[in-house]
Amino acid sequence: MLEGGNRDFVDALETYRGMVTLDGSAMGFDYSAFLSKATNNATLTTDGLLDTSAVRRALASDCGPDGNGTTCLNIFGGQGTDSTYLGDGLWSGSGSITPAMVDAITFQGKDTGGNDMTNYGVDFTGDLFVNPQGFDVPVAFGYEHREENGFNNPDAFIAKGLSSGNADQPVSGGFEVDELYAEAVYQVHSMLAFTAATRFSDYSTFGDTTNSKVAMLLSPMEGLNFRASFAEGFRAPSIGALYSGNSDSYPTLQDPCDVNSANFTGNADGTQTGQCLADGVPTGFTQPNDQIRITVGGNPDVQPEVSESFNVGMTYQSPMGWNIFADYYDVEVT
Repeated sequence: MLEGGNRDFVDALETYRGMVTLDGSAMGFDYSAFLSKATNNATLTTDGLLDTSAVRRALASDCGPDGNGTTCLNIFGGQGTDSTYLGDGLWSGSGSITPAMVDAITFQGKDTGGNDMTNYGVDFTGDLFVNPQGFDVPVAFGYEHREENGFNNPDAFIAKGLSSGNADQPVSGGFEVDELYAEAVYQVHSMLAFTAATRFSDYSTFGDTTNSKVAMLLSPMEGLNFRASFAEGFRAPSIGALYSGNSDSYPTLQDPCDVNSANFTGNADGTQTGQCLADGVPTGFTQPNDQIRITVGGNPDVQPEVSESFNVGMTYQSPMGWNIFADYYDVEVT
């Protein structure tokens, strides 16, 4: 609606983060304990949105004057200063939609949202023992707790579907996870070392999982290294992927049969044109709108991603300053 002007957006964001750490030594190990807290809050203010319920009332055939005639709307004009209400939603006179009418059918939307995270833990590092080959066996182990929460509160008109803008739904959610982890390096020879690591995670949403990694590093000569590793992976869905409310989105999609599309080549042999005709698309078709309305949102039934990866590779650093790298990866995600 031209009289209402463009939609204007103002996004105000506040972010706070604090962290406390404590470092020290105990029983031959160095330790580091930490506690952190972070919050993020946003307010999105949108001007120029239409209240669709007010528009329907203003266009209704039984709409009558309320003393100044600002609640009725005739999109065909006739609402100027010389207007006269004729009944049945009709007006005489010149002019278009007045500022008073714009005020009656528009509103300022105010959406709020945010998230917060609490994270604390402790880790230890040190040498566990000296192995029979005479090398120290360094280890690292620890515990970590993380809690994440998020929310989204769209404007009441938007949540009720009474806005000309994209629909959105209020939502909130969160999860907690406790984790134990350990890692060790075992040096067999000055040229050969093995690494092993494991992590146990207990999620409030998915239960527990254990994921491990083993790796080998062989250095037969200075500058030359061969490496190999096998690892299990785990990625939990984010709060947004789990709990985001349904909302409208308008992605751009280009119809391949649109003669104005860069993807439409009109093959010399007529293959593309023939396929479009076979699908019922008329000759010379042009796409009227390349933005398609879809609904997006989270799903609390989304499961974590689990992976297994295998990697082998080599590196060579020449004394002359040039390097060679070669790697092979095999990653399977389910």
